[in-house]
Amino acid sequence: MKDRTYVFRTHVDTEYGRDIPSSWFYVIATSKEDAQEKALEYIQSVNKLRSQFMYLADKNTFICRAVFERILTFHSPLAINYEPA
Repeated sequence: MKDRTYVFRTHVDTEYGRDIPSSWFYVIATSKEDAQEKALEYIQSVNKLRSQFMYLADKNTFICRAVFERILTFHSPLAINYEPA
């Protein structure tokens, strides 16, 4: 199966509210389930990094979830495509 580009949107909890839509990120995976696992690993890593450098970041802000939005087609200018040689 070929890899596809999956689009996710982070939601954050802040001092101004909970579950606020934030930035998008892209995951390259062979299936939606694989992409969701990678998205979970990503938000856990970002939250861990933020906690290590809390003196530089807002202490009350963290990513609470990543919402799957869509799959980009291979020819989309936004897609990150990789074709093995």
